[in-house]
Amino acid sequence: MRVYWNMAIYEMKYALRYRANIFFNTMSEMVAFFAFFLLWRTIFSINGTGWGYTFREMATYYLISNFFFHHVPVCWNEFSWFVREGIMSNFLTRPLNLYYLYYSRTFGAKWAYMTSTVIFIASMYLIFGNFFVLPHNIAFILLAILFWIGGGIIYYSASFWVEALSFWFEEVSGYSNVLFVIKSFLSGYLIPLNIVPFKKFLIYQPFNYVAYFPTRVFMGKVSYHEILYHFVAMLLWILTFWGTSLYVLKKGLVKYSAPGG
Repeated sequence: MRVYWNMAIYEMKYALRYRANIFFNTMSEMVAFFAFFLLWRTIFSINGTGWGYTFREMATYYLISNFFFHHVPVCWNEFSWFVREGIMSNFLTRPLNLYYLYYSRTFGAKWAYMTSTVIFIASMYLIFGNFFVLPHNIAFILLAILFWIGGGIIYYSASFWVEALSFWFEEVSGYSNVLFVIKSFLSGYLIPLNIVPFKKFLIYQPFNYVAYFPTRVFMGKVSYHEILYHFVAMLLWILTFWGTSLYVLKKGLVKYSAPGG
């Protein structure tokens, strides 16, 4: 465990060396936020209040879901490149689990970027406070973070599956792009899931915990009954994705280490 923790700290320090990357990444998030902010402002000016949200709630929803969406851990495409080039063998000679190794590395790197985004969100609250709804319950904030961490494990596991396909396929970048598109829609980052068709299905699928449900919890728009139900559902999804990831890794390593593999 200490090795993985040290790797997370190292990746965070390494990311902080390139502050310009962090700055421009945050600027891109700001541009995207203001684009959607103006879009929803226009929609609400035409239709008024609707869909179970006021404009202030919708602005808050997008601000928080934007943070959750962009900072979930994801298995880097370095993984598939290392497999293709044979570099992965260097890791296999050490007592490391590749699933936990890449999770700790990407999570550490995300912390560096999250710091910048938190400053951006705080600035938005200070400058445009009238457009946002502040949470009033610290318990809901902590629960939102818990659900977001769970959703991050689910999405990381899914991205790990895709990268692990490199044990069987030469190129997997196309699959990674498809997964990102799926994540963008099913996470509720672009549109809250409770205002789209088939919402009864969408709010129970696993990527719901990447952004939509944690944001709803943050805003206090869910009951304790819903929180309990979704917590159990999320745990089941985590166990499913985690177990499948370790299984795929095990099978892939067998193929990778086989003669002529």
